[in-house]
Amino acid sequence: MSNKNSNYPSNQLKDLNGSEFVGSTVRSLVELSKLGIPKNDLELEQRITEYFEHCIQNNSRPGIESLCLSLSTTRQSFWKWCGGEGGKSREWQHQCLLARQVIVAFLESAGLSGKLNPATSIFLLKNWANYSDSNNMTIEPEDNSHSLNVRDLPIFNEDSGEWEDGTEM
Repeated sequence: MSNKNSNYPSNQLKDLNGSEFVGSTVRSLVELSKLGIPKNDLELEQRITEYFEHCIQNNSRPGIESLCLSLSTTRQSFWKWCGGEGGKSREWQHQCLLARQVIVAFLESAGLSGKLNPATSIFLLKNWANYSDSNNMTIEPEDNSHSLNVRDLPIFNEDSGEWEDGTEM
């Protein structure tokens, strides 16, 4: 028996069946995949520009996987290009880094404006932008003049019932 209101991830996919989203998204992705791999730096720059224009015209969220689809490459190759690997030029690397930065800035903006679920935003930014949870905070006193030292505290003598300075309890 399935729970129609379940938020289990695979149940959300069932909600896509028959929606307008499926047809327009698949059509858009197939269109992107037909472009082939860019042959030079200029063609790469044009293709990336076309990709973002395509996202704007089709009102679709830019993402790494769909960008890679439009460049006829894998995510692994794209990350290598961003890192200056794969035998590509510095300009090629620069264009890939700019495209990645646009996508990351979009995700950051969507997350900060509440348009994305915070967990989704965090997940994507950690995976695509190398964001991390780190807290390397060290607390150092700014001025020791206000701190207490044990040696400065008065001593209470239980036998006499008096403090070291002669006051009684």
